[in-house]
Amino acid sequence: MLCCPACPGEADLLLQVQERDDREVRMGALLCSRCGQSFPIVDGIPRLLIGKESQEVKQAFSEQWKLRYGGCFEKESRVFWLENSESVKYLSESLIQAVQPGDWLLDGGCGSGEKSRELARLHPQAQVLAMDISETLPVLAGKSRDLANLHIIQADVSHPPLKSGRFAHIVSIGVLHHTPDTAKAFRALAPCVRPGGNLVIWLYPHPTESPLYQRFYYFVRDRLFRKQGHAMPALKRLTLLRLLCLPVFLLLPLFLLSTTIQKGFYQKLSLRDLYHGLVFLLYDDLAPLYQHRHSRLEVRNWYYESQFEKVSELQLGLYVGRRVAA
Repeated sequence: MLCCPACPGEADLLLQVQERDDREVRMGALLCSRCGQSFPIVDGIPRLLIGKESQEVKQAFSEQWKLRYGGCFEKESRVFWLENSESVKYLSESLIQAVQPGDWLLDGGCGSGEKSRELARLHPQAQVLAMDISETLPVLAGKSRDLANLHIIQADVSHPPLKSGRFAHIVSIGVLHHTPDTAKAFRALAPCVRPGGNLVIWLYPHPTESPLYQRFYYFVRDRLFRKQGHAMPALKRLTLLRLLCLPVFLLLPLFLLSTTIQKGFYQKLSLRDLYHGLVFLLYDDLAPLYQHRHSRLEVRNWYYESQFEKVSELQLGLYVGRRVAA
């Protein structure tokens, strides 16, 4: 399943155990059989990061998830007003579809991990691998001790330490566009899907293909914060956004009415829920170092070039394609 992220050709990793419990190796290392590089296993989580760029992206998202775990945004059961259980159910029924016993599912760029946990709960017959770059993964591990089919690694989607064709389905929601090169990250992740499996991604749409609310989202990052919001200290960024969101919050009903979100959805949320969801949404807009936006044609071509078929966009920015059967 795992291979060295630094070596071409899927070099095997050798396990060195220092401490283990009845479920997993708690402390140890994975040693590349080819280059000899050692990757530590700390608190049961293999750490398989390489490169300076990984470190820069890691810092931004580690700060974001620390704030989320600390209660600074909306409830952990929601992401941008949507219940994680409902989102994952939609992904499973509409995009992933049939999951067989023993299948492996990958959440590539799992963030704070709620989606990974829901996938593991919804598909107890399968194994779920949660992969992210952030330093907050031990928090996810602590919250997931009841899920024996959930596994966690720290790695970069641009350099996935994963062997080709091992995953029945891969989801990567709102992740690839935060890497230095979205197309490169896509091409690195796509081969990990086995023939007949689905790759589901969500990417920021190109401004010319974006509705008004999405263009406002870009305006906040590009013009209001001059593309420098990521350089601010995390708490300063959070404070400024809380102030900014007070007047913006008054326009939120217009935003919701302009989307495909049904009226009954936002009516069941309190004003507090709506406000904190907006703060989280805009924090996620500013914090990343990279935020690339891509056209439909561009994304579809990546799929076809990587041997996928039946490529479709089910919602704005949400794509699914099936890898061509061998």
